[in-house]
Parts: sequence; structure tokens; C-alpha cells
Amino acid sequence: MSPTHLPYIIGPLGTLYPSDLQKKKYIKQFYAAIIERSNLEGAAAIHFTSQQEAKVSYKFGVSTKDLVIPLGVNNREDSNNIQEYEKTNQQLGVITDITIIFFMSRIDTKKGL
Repeated sequence: MSPTHLPYIIGPLGTLYPSDLQKKKYIKQFYAAIIERSNLEGAAAIHFTSQQEAKVSYKFGVSTKDLVIPLGVNNREDSNNIQEYEKTNQQLGVITDITIIFFMSRIDTKKGL
């Protein structure tokens, strides 16, 4: 390792799922062979947001360490400050006596949707 080498962690955000790698397959194979495999190989770790993502992700044969750290999203029951939560809802005019579903992503089979 050179003295100027800085350790880095790669967060693929689901791009290593086999189903994603099948989309535009030949371009991604070329890119992986030329650039991404060495990026993954040189990383100190690969950050996944779930065990499932780490398990199914294709890493092009590299043995880089998996680092599973979930996204920092808390629901109301997990909140340490219920009063602040309720105050924010009131300020925003959020109706609290009904179930609210917030979905911020795309609909894709890998997300179970």
C-alpha cells in the first residue's frame, strides 16, 4: 500500500443486485471489467443497508469486507421525543388518527413491490 492511499468504503445502493446487472448487461460487464472490479477490490469495505442486500449482491469475485449499516430512519414508536413528533405533525397539518404510508423510491421487484 502506498503512503498516499486513503481507505475508502463503497456504498453501491443496490446497484450490485443481479437483476440490476442484467439491465444494459453488456455495458455493465464492460464497465465492471475496466473500472468497478478494481474499485471494489481496493475498498476497505462495501456498505450495504441490509443483510439481504449484502447476501444477494454480486461482487465480481472480490473478497472485500461487507459492512451492514441500516439507514437511519425511525418510526414514531422508536422516537425518543414523541412531543416533538406530535408538534411537527400539528405544524404541518398531518392527520394523526389515520395510517400514513410514505413511499420514497421506485416500484421494483427487488424491493418486493
